[in-house]
Amino acid sequence: MPPVDERLPDDAFSALVDAEIEGRASEEQIAALFAEARRWRRALYDRLDEADDGVERAKRIKGPERAQVLRDFESIGDEVDAALDRLDIREGRELPEPDDPTAGAEPVEARLQASWSPSQVVVWFAGSEEALGDKAGLSKVLSEFGAPSDVWSDHDPVVLPDDRKAAALAAPIEDVIGWLLGHADDDRLGASARWLGQLGLFGVGLVARGSMVPLLRHRHRTEGTGTFAVRWHPVLVDERTVATFAKAAPATVFMANPRLDALSATRSALVAAVNAVCVQAASRIEAPAPPPRLTSATDLAEAYLGRLDGSSFRAGGSRSGARAVHGRVGTTRGGTSVAPCGDTARPARGRPCVAPAGARSRSRRRADADRQGDRVAPGPDTPGPTGGRPDAPNGSYPS
Repeated sequence: MPPVDERLPDDAFSALVDAEIEGRASEEQIAALFAEARRWRRALYDRLDEADDGVERAKRIKGPERAQVLRDFESIGDEVDAALDRLDIREGRELPEPDDPTAGAEPVEARLQASWSPSQVVVWFAGSEEALGDKAGLSKVLSEFGAPSDVWSDHDPVVLPDDRKAAALAAPIEDVIGWLLGHADDDRLGASARWLGQLGLFGVGLVARGSMVPLLRHRHRTEGTGTFAVRWHPVLVDERTVATFAKAAPATVFMANPRLDALSATRSALVAAVNAVCVQAASRIEAPAPPPRLTSATDLAEAYLGRLDGSSFRAGGSRSGARAVHGRVGTTRGGTSVAPCGDTARPARGRPCVAPAGARSRSRRRADADRQGDRVAPGPDTPGPTGGRPDAPNGSYPS
């Protein structure tokens, strides 16, 4: 051990310890640390204790950021452990035996999980030692939790990481949104079901403050006619909150559709939740009957205002009528027709407000880039998916 007057100052020594943990230290700097090996080891154990304390604090967090904070502190602990291993090797010590991940591990209790697949909630029941393989048993579990009984349809079994299969049922989110919201904080449900419920509550908050717009979608076109429907989309959304939800999403959210990435799935589920809340509210309002025959843009506007509950309608009964309607509504790839209408956050009276075609095609390209790993989740300093402000309206979320 060097004389006291030759020891590095505490600040400089601490900086070297952090540099070695992060893999930035040079051989000369590591040699300086090794010259005070006992001090180095104490510093590493102090950091390991801080990481463990952080893990315990993170476990008490109730919000959606809990999982990400927990992973961060666990990652810090793993890095400090690795630094201790390197110090042991330099001192000629034997490395401790690696932990057996199965030794002493508590079994994960079987719970009702809810995975996301576009427009659908897929439920299944499983744990580390149990997986329900029959749909009758799954229906009984749903009944015990007060879920709607007549909305579920068959779905392919969910394949678990150990290749076991769990029976699954699926329902449109419009039919189960209320049930999910009511169980958002129910610890008896699996983490994925609670996550969807919490995301739904966030969507309800957007609706409550008016951060949504009804977009007119062209769902299908045939010769001389077209099928339209209104779909509600969130606007003025804080992208940092969306990114936090995506990072906190449990792996079980994607078990029914492993091709989804966290950010795309979060946006898709948020759009669906907002739409589900809005169409249910709109269905309870008496609206004027739409014109029986839609042959003009004015007829289309009236039908739009009378169909805010998301029900579809046909427009254009002749070639001339279809041209009148389609003259006001453009077409994007994949059959979705949209037309700009100025400030979509405040629809003009009597005029269908729909997303610009360019915005939707750009959104689709961004979603493809997300799936291919070419983009990262937007953070506080990263432009939102519209390429501008994180809260820029319209085109931010794929349907």
